[in-house]
Order: sequence, then structure tokens, then C-alpha cells
Amino acid sequence: MKKLLLSSLFAFLFAGGLFAQGAVKKVCLEEFTGAWCGYCPDGAVIMEDIIANYPEKVIGISLHNGDGMVTAVGNQVINFYTIGYPSGVIDRMQAQGAGLNRGEWNSKVSSRLAGAAKASISLENASFDAPTNILSIDVRITFLENMSGKFRPNLLLTQDNVSGSGSGYDQSNYMNNTPGHPYYGAGNPIVGYDHMHVLRAIAGSSAWGLNGQITDDPTSGSEFVIPYQIFVYPTWDKSEMQIIATVNRFDGSGAGQREILNAEEISWSLATENVHETGVVAKLFEAYPNPFADRLTISFDLGQTSNLNLSVYNAMGQKINTLAAGIMNTGLHSMFWAGDNEHGEKLANGTYFAVLALDNGVTVSKKVVLYR
Repeated sequence: MKKLLLSSLFAFLFAGGLFAQGAVKKVCLEEFTGAWCGYCPDGAVIMEDIIANYPEKVIGISLHNGDGMVTAVGNQVINFYTIGYPSGVIDRMQAQGAGLNRGEWNSKVSSRLAGAAKASISLENASFDAPTNILSIDVRITFLENMSGKFRPNLLLTQDNVSGSGSGYDQSNYMNNTPGHPYYGAGNPIVGYDHMHVLRAIAGSSAWGLNGQITDDPTSGSEFVIPYQIFVYPTWDKSEMQIIATVNRFDGSGAGQREILNAEEISWSLATENVHETGVVAKLFEAYPNPFADRLTISFDLGQTSNLNLSVYNAMGQKINTLAAGIMNTGLHSMFWAGDNEHGEKLANGTYFAVLALDNGVTVSKKVVLYR
């Protein structure tokens, strides 16, 4: 996921210049699904396979209907395209009522990736205000060729590993008796199923993006910066969330008339790792790379000057090494760990825990994996 942050920064630094010629084309695969849908676990498998086959080039979004993960804006898209469940659209290139069955997804993704990027997107200046649960972020869109028509920006939040209890979350599974399928023998329904790429929210009231932010018929090199604010429900697990920005055509209801020109995705932790979250006493970010072999970066953000201790513990709760101790000022700090103990001796592969403890009683931790 670190590459996603770097690609966004490079798009910002070089948009409109030589780098624009090599802007990366990414594809949105929007799956229409529901916990009640017995064939939908197969759709989920197909989507994960496609994402794995095109690393960092395919962005998955699961739009739920009739279960505990429904959104009104998601239903706008489903009602426009759906032909059943699981079905979906690729970059919204399909006409109204002409969604794709799951067997068509891969070829359509491959075809879209073969084309050049028509616009570049970067996500910038992220901040999160904990007392109000508001994420603020700027979306920068640069058109890379002359375009005709109407276009809109969009900002979405998705979450991985969403689970719950009852019929709104337990996944119906017609693959339970299909030998060789990944969900063979998993039960019907699958209790405690982890739903991936779940659409949580879209900024604004329309799934088609914000009107009036991009001029009609934009020319090559024209650039637009759109400031967004979006409410994040406290019950959502931000460590599992992705922030997605797209630029969409909005010309009609025919094939390609609601095309997603390009998209960018970044994890919540990477989007906010260089900013201070107001109202938060301390935040420990996901360490990277994780798993790691030689050098691990551990970053944390302090909401106030604090007396703290950042240490590494093994799986038995024994302290292995101390990375920082004493008084540190408000703001972002980064420490490094070489997978050794306090004597500099290399440790065995395994699971360890980075623990940030403040003298006011606040303690946060992250699991890390050493694998040489």
C-alpha cells in the first residue's frame, strides 16, 4: 500500500508535466452483492482474483443491497445498472440496465487497462477531526487530453473485513456443496463472514459525483482541486478503510456516458500518516513494511506533549526492546526497529507487538511480523 501513497504524491508533483504522459490507468470494479445472495461468495472470489492479477491497478467496491451494509447512494448505482446478483460494472462503461455478470468482469477489466489514462488523480492534505468525526481531504484532478462532455469528481469510503451477526451479515452460500470452491464446506449461511471492499459512504447525495466542480469540455493540462468533507461513523474501523477518488463522465444513460476516467485509492492510515488528528491524544499508525525483514518504520502522532515509552514485546508479553522513552512534543514522530533486542542481537521470525504507552494511561499497540 505504500506505493499507492507514492503514486499519489508523484501525480501531484508532476501533473501537467512529463510525468503526465505516464499516468497510471486504474479500473474500478463495482460489484452488486448482498448477504442474502447465495451466489455472491463466488462473485467475491472472482473480484479478489482480478484484484490480485492486476496489482494496484484494480479498485474493488462492493455495493450491498437488502442487508446490513446498504447505502442509499450505493443503491442509486445498483438500480441504474443491475441485472441481478452478483453482477457489476467496470468503470461504469455499461449502459443503463446493462450490468455485467461475473463471468464478464475479467475481460472487461483487461480491456480497460489496455487504454491510456485520460486524467490523473491525487489525494492530498488529509486530516481527521476526531470530536466531529469529519475527514477533510483534497482531490486534485488533471486532465491529460482534450475532452468533450460533462465531468464530475467523486469521493468514496470503503471498508474491509466488515462482519456482524444475523441475516444482515451472515453470508448465504450456494457454494457450500461445490467441491474445489474456496467456500466449499464453509456453511450456508457463513456465520461471521468477512465482507470486503464494502461501500460505506460517498461524499454528497449523488453516486455520480459533485456537479459544478469541473468545467465542461476540459482541455489537456486543466487542473481542478476539490475540497471534500465526509462524516465517518465512529463504529467504522478506520484501520480497515480505503479512501477512493474518481473522475466521472456524466453525459447520459448510454454505454460509456457515465464512464469513470480514472481512480485512485489509498488506505486511511497512509492518507493521514503525515497529519495531526485534532482531538486525539495519541495515534499509533500501521507499521511498514509489515511483514518486514531488516527495518521496520513505526510512526505515531501526539495530540499533546507527552511522557511516553515505545517498546516492542514478543507474543508472550515480554519486553524485547525500547525504541523511545521520555518527553516528546506534539506532532508526528517515526522510529525504526531492526528486528533486534536491546543488545543488538537479531531475533527469531515471529509475531511481535509495538506498544506506545503514555504516562496518562493511554496505551495503543500494533502487531508486526518479522520474517527474514
